[in-house]
Amino acid sequence: MIKMLSLILMMVFSFSVFAKVQVPVELRITESYLELHTGPGSEYRVEHILLTGEKVQVTKQNADWFYLERDEKVFGWAQLDTLLDNRIDSFDMSFDEFLINFEGDLEFDFAFRSGFIEGDFLLGLEMGHRFDSDLRIALNIRQVPGKISESLFTTVDIDYFFARTKSVVPVLTVGVGQLLNTPSTQVIGGESVSTAVSKLGFGIVFAESKRISFSAGYYLYFPDNESYEEELHEISIGLNYFY
Repeated sequence: MIKMLSLILMMVFSFSVFAKVQVPVELRITESYLELHTGPGSEYRVEHILLTGEKVQVTKQNADWFYLERDEKVFGWAQLDTLLDNRIDSFDMSFDEFLINFEGDLEFDFAFRSGFIEGDFLLGLEMGHRFDSDLRIALNIRQVPGKISESLFTTVDIDYFFARTKSVVPVLTVGVGQLLNTPSTQVIGGESVSTAVSKLGFGIVFAESKRISFSAGYYLYFPDNESYEEELHEISIGLNYFY
């Protein structure tokens, strides 16, 4: 389990460092001047200087460097710290809102979940990809350290997002995967049980910002094994970070 979590964290980090093309955002210079470099780094020479009141378009990001364009002749890269020092303001939004919305459509997310399955505490991790405004595919891992046996749920889920209702978004989840149930360290003897499992659930999402959202859900697991006479019930909450 620890190795799997480490692998997921490494995958999340590797995705986050790639340069991404962004939806253009219009900004205005509010201090005396802003230097634009020929590349995303302080080692690149300063090619252009923007003055107070000039408007620019922000179109790309590479780590903490942003690509600004005034027109076809004046363009270049500026570091985030420099933008903060120069109090770059965007129109119709605060700078914090600009930083949130600058990413455009954030496709990937990483989530932590906690809750209960059949009265036993669970911890979960998710790694998802939003490939449509209404659809998301995610790898889900649930670890349930029960008193008698420990269960590991690994499923691939499809989430369908309904239209927003007031401040929440209803979500329907279906998935398939594997359930591995092993005797706990407190029990001597016993055999591990591995079985295919299908998943069905319903939840709601509270979007705090474009990057952060909270969710709550109720899920049913249907193990394909005679050892399980009934479906398993999960109630959990989660915190998602989009990037």
